[in-house]
Amino acid sequence: MRHFHPPRPTALELRERINKNAPFFGPVVVQMAAIKDFAVPFAGRGVPVRVYVPRVDEPLPVVVFVHGGGFIAGSIASHEGLTTKLAQRADVIVVSVGYSLAPEAKWPAARDECLAVVQWMREHAAKEFGAKPGPIALSGDSAGAAYCAQMLFIAREQRLPLAGAVLFVPVVDMTAATVTHAGTRQMIEWFVADTFPADVLRTDPAISPLFEPDFTGLAPVMLVLGDGDAWHTEQLAFAGKLASARADATTFVDKGVGHAVTDAGIDAAAAWLNARLRTPAPE
Repeated sequence: MRHFHPPRPTALELRERINKNAPFFGPVVVQMAAIKDFAVPFAGRGVPVRVYVPRVDEPLPVVVFVHGGGFIAGSIASHEGLTTKLAQRADVIVVSVGYSLAPEAKWPAARDECLAVVQWMREHAAKEFGAKPGPIALSGDSAGAAYCAQMLFIAREQRLPLAGAVLFVPVVDMTAATVTHAGTRQMIEWFVADTFPADVLRTDPAISPLFEPDFTGLAPVMLVLGDGDAWHTEQLAFAGKLASARADATTFVDKGVGHAVTDAGIDAAAAWLNARLRTPAPE
């Protein structure tokens, strides 16, 4: 008996399918003292960002947030429910990045845009937004957390100070070797094919940080996971490598949660950021 296999959807069709679920984290429910849109200069153009300031009575630390969406979808707007809650609960300025999406922009374009935003904010956020001087933290969910994980290792190599990173349900292994659900594996294959150049190996640590041989010297990390996530096995392996390297790492596992971010996860991340970003750190 021959089985019928539906045609592979295009990246634009997948993007439309994903974005129909937007906003992923509900409407904006937290009032900000200020919200500002502008572009960070990079490579002769601008990377769009939106800055969320929860209050203005004192300088606040900065968290650069990278949204998820399978590398091909999502936006600043789709994640405002998460970013505004994080800003309010952690008492931080959140800078959400509108990076270029695949397949129009293949990796490492988006990652490099996000890194440029981090570097620019480190130099200019205090003057432009009255932010607290000092190292900046990273955060992101899913594909955005994948970019953040990649940037952790780049920051180490470039000696770029980071205050820490909160990775919500990160994707750290592009081989999807531990993903057992056939439909999920198929979706991952589509995302990876649309995002990464064909000559980049799936096990290359530059795109799959789980395969990095050295986890020492990284900025502090918090993993916010769901125990029902299809990527949970690889996420725990990543946590294990951090532990083996005696890294400053914390893991919060949201029980009964899949590949999603809940209020409990945001609360845990906010508490970690609040403590971390108010501890004096060396430049």
